[in-house]
Amino acid sequence: MGATDDALAGPGDDSFQRVSSTIDNPVDGREVEVTITLDEGYDGVWLPTVGALTSLHFDTADARAKAEVFRYNLATSTGVVPSGLQAGDRYSFTAIEPDDELTDETVASAEPTYLPRSAAFIQAPTEKWTEKAGSDPMARVLAAADHLRTEGKYSDGVGRTQRIYVAGHNVWRLSDQFVNAPQIVGNDEQYAATMALIANDIGVPARVVLGAEVPEGGQVTGKDVQAWVELRAADGSWKTLPTDRFMSDTPPADQVPQTNTPMSGTVIPPPNPIPPPSDAGEQSDADLKERKTARKKADEEEGLIPGLPGWVGAVLTYVGLPILVVALLLGAVVGLKALRRRRRRTAEVVSARFVGAWRELVDHARDLGQVVPLGPTVTRREQSAQIASGEAGRLARRADGYVFGPNAPEAASASAYWEQVDAERRAMSHGVGRWQRWRAAISLRSFLRSDPSGRFAAAGERLRGLADWRSRRTPD
Repeated sequence: MGATDDALAGPGDDSFQRVSSTIDNPVDGREVEVTITLDEGYDGVWLPTVGALTSLHFDTADARAKAEVFRYNLATSTGVVPSGLQAGDRYSFTAIEPDDELTDETVASAEPTYLPRSAAFIQAPTEKWTEKAGSDPMARVLAAADHLRTEGKYSDGVGRTQRIYVAGHNVWRLSDQFVNAPQIVGNDEQYAATMALIANDIGVPARVVLGAEVPEGGQVTGKDVQAWVELRAADGSWKTLPTDRFMSDTPPADQVPQTNTPMSGTVIPPPNPIPPPSDAGEQSDADLKERKTARKKADEEEGLIPGLPGWVGAVLTYVGLPILVVALLLGAVVGLKALRRRRRRTAEVVSARFVGAWRELVDHARDLGQVVPLGPTVTRREQSAQIASGEAGRLARRADGYVFGPNAPEAASASAYWEQVDAERRAMSHGVGRWQRWRAAISLRSFLRSDPSGRFAAAGERLRGLADWRSRRTPD
């Protein structure tokens, strides 16, 4: 589970886009006015909001800068500040709280849903848990939710006997360690992710939402944050499937450790087996010594590799084999870089190809030994100032223009941009010695998400997904 453009199937205004302080957001519901102040313990790029925004104003010293980089997704009501948020940031907004109550009469949306191949493990449990629910999609979703709630158990994995239940929502955790395990055990992270996959498999568009119900007093801390599921209705609105509809609150039974059962006096162990008779004792010590000497001499003459003299086999084994292993490892590094470059160049979303091309230039500079800052608060133009390249600044501005421009870029423009980046990479390589170019080709520095000197935080430009908040879910 993660956040992305084009999260919904079919055409629609489903992307993070630049908006003004007033947002045209055609949503029906109750209007609210909210002021939020971020306290210690919250950092990142996601902007906590309520409902569908209609206006937004930052009230901090860098309000203008934050407003410039703020992006909002109208389809998912999600806001992001790529330069990052920190304690003390304050902002006010108006929003519309829609009627998101899910009832048994809610008709599910008929929009097509997508289930990735890696989630195929959910199909068999879904079919089994909904076989008696009929053909109505929403009824099948609620039947699966009832099964999870009644058959599952709740655990955060912090108890002494519950540490076997780990965090995460990867395929292994949701399949082998959850729906296909002897006992379904997890917390809202596993339940919500599984419930969303089940709904999408049935054909009801679903998404995982991360947030909190604001407690009395208005202060939200880590212990209040949880994940739930929203289902899309036929009218296009999102209806909340509360966590208590699909998640159990009953803890699992304590796991009693296995102990060795003491042997009682009436249990007699079987006797030791009698070894077969041997004629070694009939041989003289001289014969045994002669045979051992002859065998040792034959091994020395034959060497470690049959058919070759001993010294040749030793050289090939103790020198050639390590060289071969090193060559394979270096070749793997070069191959991984080529595969990474190909994936960036052929990304499905055209704007992502520009992002990938710029990352390729940054990674090449880092492999050459240049110190280029990383992190969610670092812009491409700031990175270009640290790259020893005459064209880095221009390439950074071009990437920003295509990624944040008003119109979607074309594939031909992305191809042309990649050619310019490749040309600049070659020029940067020609500017250093041959030995440094070889070192850059096998360098692992660009695979690290932090600067070796420790001066820059490693986060890259990727938006952090659902797993990032799990480690911060501790009471204030």
